[in-house]
Amino acid sequence: MIFIGGTGRCGTTVLAMAFHQDPRFVAFIEPRFIIFPGGLMDYAVNKSITREEFVEEMESRFLPQMIRTMRKFSILPNPGHVYTPKLIRSVDYTTGNAVVRRHQYARIFTVGLLSEIHKHLGTRRIVHKTPHTIVWAGYLQWIFPDSKFIHIIRDPRDICASVVPLKWGPNKVEDFPAYYNDLMDDAWKARQNVPKERYQVVALETLVGTPSKILRKLYRFLEEKAPTRKTLDTMVEMITPGGAHIGRYTHDLSTQQAQVIREQCWGNYKRWLDLSMS
Repeated sequence: MIFIGGTGRCGTTVLAMAFHQDPRFVAFIEPRFIIFPGGLMDYAVNKSITREEFVEEMESRFLPQMIRTMRKFSILPNPGHVYTPKLIRSVDYTTGNAVVRRHQYARIFTVGLLSEIHKHLGTRRIVHKTPHTIVWAGYLQWIFPDSKFIHIIRDPRDICASVVPLKWGPNKVEDFPAYYNDLMDDAWKARQNVPKERYQVVALETLVGTPSKILRKLYRFLEEKAPTRKTLDTMVEMITPGGAHIGRYTHDLSTQQAQVIREQCWGNYKRWLDLSMS
């Protein structure tokens, strides 16, 4: 399992869909059942719901959302035919006749469910893209010990300009620094519980500036052969300066607002930047 995460609006979708162009990978865009309330983390880590409650949430809420997203991004031609309530109930929950522990069940369930796509697209490595997986990285490493993490970072001024107009984040510029710093602090703590060789930080600006170079480095990090020239070219087409909106804060924030974000967020951003690929 490959987890791609970040703060939201930092380029995670762009990178996940770039990997999806390689036949060796399949990208799942924000399958919410892993970290959202009522999902796998609430079952395996917080222990706030029962197994039956989790399965019911999968059937009624998370599975329909996952199917809608797969249709939107053309992940699978007919996902509704593949992912059905019957499949949720048929995933092997146990090893032999023994009842497994919560974190073991979480792994068996997730890999069993997502691997159904292999029957339709051929065997592929699973790329799981959900921004805030970074704050759960330690627990996800515990549940999926062979997983790797790619953490995308971006100029916080651009993130602010992109997040504020949306419904799910802070809707005022002055509220953004607390949101950003809390999230990045939590991610920093979580990263300490993941082996360094399994956690890679990538700056969106560097990815957009030199996509071929960074993608090749990411393949080495994932211990995969470099893609063919044709595949790499297709991947690079997904990563464009226009699509990434580099520097959008110069249009969407006032000079004073941009300065405030820099003063209050730059220290946190810089420590992650020091870890990123160059």
